[in-house]
Amino acid sequence: MDLITKKTLDSKLSYNESLYNTTLEILKIQRSNLYKIYPQIGYGDEGSVHKYDDLTALKIFMFIKKELLPNKYKKLEVFGKYRDESFCFPKGLVGYEDEQKEGYFTDLVITDGKLKTFDQLTFLKDIRQLIKYLLKANVAIERIHKEGFIIGDVKSDNIMIDIHGNPRFVDVDNYAFEDFDFDVFPGRRDWFKRIFGKDCSPVDSDNFLYAMMCLQYFAYGTLLDQARTPTYFNTLIKLLDIDLESKEILKIIFSDAENKPSIGPVLKKINPEVKILTKNDIQILNRIY
Repeated sequence: MDLITKKTLDSKLSYNESLYNTTLEILKIQRSNLYKIYPQIGYGDEGSVHKYDDLTALKIFMFIKKELLPNKYKKLEVFGKYRDESFCFPKGLVGYEDEQKEGYFTDLVITDGKLKTFDQLTFLKDIRQLIKYLLKANVAIERIHKEGFIIGDVKSDNIMIDIHGNPRFVDVDNYAFEDFDFDVFPGRRDWFKRIFGKDCSPVDSDNFLYAMMCLQYFAYGTLLDQARTPTYFNTLIKLLDIDLESKEILKIIFSDAENKPSIGPVLKKINPEVKILTKNDIQILNRIY
């Protein structure tokens, strides 16, 4: 990858818009090559994601309102200083030949082609391996929380699985951190309030959402992600074939209690040889969601 060096700013550009107004590395590409040479590999509310080379992905901001971009790039300057083995933080800025800021570049996650994201864990029959994946991601979430970051939109398709079997979180630039809020408000951030009629702390929301996601893998066929009342979760916990200590942890996570623990200790104690929900249990849950 060829990174270009800083140079004198073009007088036609404002200082904020210029690709050279950054403390991060810079990558300049031809606009006409965006789809031709750099294929699209994803997209979201803010823009499209492209493969630059075997190590690098580009995120080009196409849908963000122009007035929001100055703060977005301030955020990238801060986020670009962080590195974590599980999170694809921005590494530098991307621009076209007109030398304005258009987005950023980050690590390209190389997958084995079979399990690309946590979405596909739904079909993983090896429960021991499933638990390993979930525990690795849980450790990563705990670690990023200690750094002060809030994920917000905790969802399976934003957690990729690299060729070594490690979780890699993408869309990191939308996280909240210190004075920086979410750029696109995560819809899942409202799930807790929808169910319990009150808001919770950002960290509690992340733990709640990740626990929901984890249990869904063990409760295939349920409508867990559509649950609307606390009764659903109370019934779910009663039906689960797990130990009492794990049930107590889940009661805190799936209630309006504050300072929610992570689901890690529960995952560690799940017996991979035992189905924690029977078909009859699933039918009961589907009648009360």
